[in-house]
Amino acid sequence: MIVTPIKRINIKQSSNVGDKSITHRLLILASISSGVSHISNANTGEDVAHTVDCLNRLGANIICNGSYFTVNPIKKVVSRATLDCGNSGTTARLLAGLVAGLGVNAKFIGDPSLSSRPMSMLLPLQQMGANVEYTSDSLFVLTANEGLKGITYRNTSCSAQIKSAILIAGLFAEGITTIEETDKSRDHTERALLYFGANIKMEDKIILTKSNLYGRDVFVPNDISTASYVIALALCKGKAVIHNVGINPTRMGVVLALQNSHAKITIKNIRSNGFEEFADIYVYKSKLKKFENLAPICQIADEIPLLALLSAYYKKEFVVKGASSLTTKETNRLATTAQLIQSLGGVANYDSDSLTISKSSGIIGGNITTYGDHRIALCGIVAGNISKNGVNIDNADCINISSPNFYI
Repeated sequence: MIVTPIKRINIKQSSNVGDKSITHRLLILASISSGVSHISNANTGEDVAHTVDCLNRLGANIICNGSYFTVNPIKKVVSRATLDCGNSGTTARLLAGLVAGLGVNAKFIGDPSLSSRPMSMLLPLQQMGANVEYTSDSLFVLTANEGLKGITYRNTSCSAQIKSAILIAGLFAEGITTIEETDKSRDHTERALLYFGANIKMEDKIILTKSNLYGRDVFVPNDISTASYVIALALCKGKAVIHNVGINPTRMGVVLALQNSHAKITIKNIRSNGFEEFADIYVYKSKLKKFENLAPICQIADEIPLLALLSAYYKKEFVVKGASSLTTKETNRLATTAQLIQSLGGVANYDSDSLTISKSSGIIGGNITTYGDHRIALCGIVAGNISKNGVNIDNADCINISSPNFYI
């Protein structure tokens, strides 16, 4: 795909891309609730499609009409299902918690990228009583157990997916499930659990007891991670208004980083769907300074490649440390981000937990290899628009994993 430079943009309404993280969680909780749930503005990317397919294989009946999903919950769970998670780590990790709680047998499989990523949530699930087997033809296999027990878990990795797997399993566990966090990770799961009627408290720590959930009708805010690419385009080339964007505090690290660097970004018309706030974001062309004092990595992990790209465009140094978690995403994003910047004419270096973008002559252009990573492809689209000479992206279609309606 060839993306050519643009002189100026004026985006008054970006394409709707429902939040992927929230959509995954709503589908899972709705599938174990009493009563039918309706989810509007759901994310329609390939990752979510794998979650839908897996839940249907477990006994749910989810009907997708564009971005409007009707979820008929599981009445009789199917045992011995094979769950193809594709490229979606969220699908595999969160559904591991569900299957463990349901106490049935399921084989989890995925594509080569997912097969190379860690499944760290399996250890706490085993501590709760889940039975895990490893086979050569699967990510892992969960086998029927005699019931789970609540645990106290300290989430030092700042992983929302590990936390979510434990909480979903905790819905079925005897006793109390408690999670403590060093740095606060995305809290969509606990917010949604409360909205669906779970017995959960969220103060200094998260405390959950065995709960029954109830079907809900929910609007999914637009995805801030996807909106950040439109924000970047507007900062460099004009202005934009992006409507109905989720502004969950644990996801706003990228916006805060931009605002702290003198980006002209205004948030207006804040409202709520009952458990998540969303708003309209106004963006104007800006001259940015160096990014400093970033939020914890777990709150900006998806946007690190974009911040690196903007640093190169604005000819600023960019340094990220303590980012080893990025090496186990869809790609080693420290490596692929460095290669992205290098292919555009910039200077970048990385090691096992850090990334450095040196001051450069701006974004010149070139050939971009995505390695099938949707975040690198999205950065490539932005890069083409803001570059001097344009870019050629080898596999832009991989954006369909998360953002099939992304503005191009």
